[in-house]
Amino acid sequence: GTNNETDATTEFRNYKESELRGKLHPIKEQANLSKHRILCALYTYDKHHPTMLQAAVNTWAWKCDGFLAASTLTNETLGAVDLPHLGNETYGNMWQKTRSIWGYIYDNYLEDF
Repeated sequence: GTNNETDATTEFRNYKESELRGKLHPIKEQANLSKHRILCALYTYDKHHPTMLQAAVNTWAWKCDGFLAASTLTNETLGAVDLPHLGNETYGNMWQKTRSIWGYIYDNYLEDF
């Protein structure tokens, strides 16, 4: 990566650790917020936190204006939120989890993104 990417990654991680410790949904603060902002939402579950979710946080999530990982377990450090939904946590029931994710985004971020 370039120095700008390295500096941005370091800046986000420092901000995340100092300002967002104990809070959910890390949102990168910017001096000049544009009219258009991007909220990245990831569908996951707790067994993927140490691998896939951590990889997303380390590689691309910091580039989003806001990041949310809809999961089966809340992990504030990774931006994961336990989102209950109708039915079981199975591949065949993905629609119910997706509905829950969009409802959560609507209820919590409609005016921000």
